[in-house]
Amino acid sequence: MERLFTCALSVACLMFVGACSTPSPPQQAKAAAHEPTQVQIDQALHFSSPDGTDVTVQPGKYTVEQASDSRLRLVSRADAPPILLSAHATTSSSDVPSPIALGTLFESEVYHLILLMPGNHALESHGTVSGVQSRGGFDKNIVFMRANKLVLQPTQPQPRPDLVPTCWRVEQINLVFQQLYFVHAGVSNQGAAAAGQSQATYGAVTTPVPGLQPGQFQPLVFSFGVQSPPSSSVQVDSASQVVESNEQNNVTQQRC
Repeated sequence: MERLFTCALSVACLMFVGACSTPSPPQQAKAAAHEPTQVQIDQALHFSSPDGTDVTVQPGKYTVEQASDSRLRLVSRADAPPILLSAHATTSSSDVPSPIALGTLFESEVYHLILLMPGNHALESHGTVSGVQSRGGFDKNIVFMRANKLVLQPTQPQPRPDLVPTCWRVEQINLVFQQLYFVHAGVSNQGAAAAGQSQATYGAVTTPVPGLQPGQFQPLVFSFGVQSPPSSSVQVDSASQVVESNEQNNVTQQRC
């Protein structure tokens, strides 16, 4: 009986020691920090320099900095001199805690680069793949898509605008203590008449859209703060403020 008790006690001790020595599940590896002011350029792009000449930005990772009220500076991790770009100040619906750079290529032609800054301020610039820009650079950064990138509507007895969303993508910015999410998109007027002011929506977030001339493109930034954006679609003229030649092409789920 004593021997049986001793064996039972030994088994209990082994079970106790095994339970105590069971390793805890390994912690998940932290996501690699993404610099908030860094953008990735995947192909050569043409921008306007501060003096109005063409400047080519080669593929690579760049840190975006404010050089002045009308200039952006691209700093490469490679041993290359910084690149100065002509830019213009604009307001932003995103009040960020520190500078955040966003860059997206739309319609395989126009690259929108924007540096969001605290206080709803921003600096933006546009580049192109082809190098085609309006004379003297982009007039107040109004971008006109190349004609062969647009699908113009047939001539109507009464010309009307036609607002169409571009592709979109989600940008996740990792700050020190939090993550911020943005949806970077765009809208173009492929109609034969000017469009008045309107608004665009992604999920529950709405952003204003200025009036657009025929062929004009306008970048859009939807800010979601610390919440990850839902799976949704971009809808332009979401409040039906513009009478268009085609009301059926205002929504897209196409990602860039």
